Amino acid sequence: MENREKVRQVLTKLSHECYDKGVRELGLVNAPELSVIFECKGKRGGQAAYWKTQVDFNMDYAVNDLGEFTSEIVVHEVAHVLAYLKYGKASVGHTYQWAHIMYSVFNVEPRVHHHMELKVNTSGRSYYNYQCANAACGKTYLITSTMHNKMQRGQKRICGDCRCGIVLVEEVKKIDKKVLGLLG
Repeated sequence: MENREKVRQVLTKLSHECYDKGVRELGLVNAPELSVIFECKGKRGGQAAYWKTQVDFNMDYAVNDLGEFTSEIVVHEVAHVLAYLKYGKASVGHTYQWAHIMYSVFNVEPRVHHHMELKVNTSGRSYYNYQCANAACGKTYLITSTMHNKMQRGQKRICGDCRCGIVLVEEVKKIDKKVLGLLG
């Protein structure tokens, strides 16, 4: 728990530093104070509630890979808030204005999706390991039992990298919520 609190402090401080830098470089006068919360769940690394001047981070991803999180996710979400403050509603989403702030203010390539994997299962659900059918690619996926069942009934899923189909490798046994185990 102590590690999570340290990560929370680092991300909060970095978010405010990035926001302050953006406010200065974009010439935003009387910008509201940035709010940082840690309630984001699921596959998202974070999200911006630009209308509230708020960024929300997924603590599980942050603890799992703090390096990528601090170098990409934090500036990605802060850039959304800054784009809204500078350009208004027309800049909502992954627009040119957002990309411009990513490049010009933070010197970071504007990517829409993160590349982090979350390997800790705390939900108690069953998962299945799938892999890209293209041997040259070989990307692996952790699929929920719900999606696995849909795929068994004929629904197709494709690799996000090479666009080939993905195939079942093995079932990963159910893990109790009280026990954190590494999958994969």
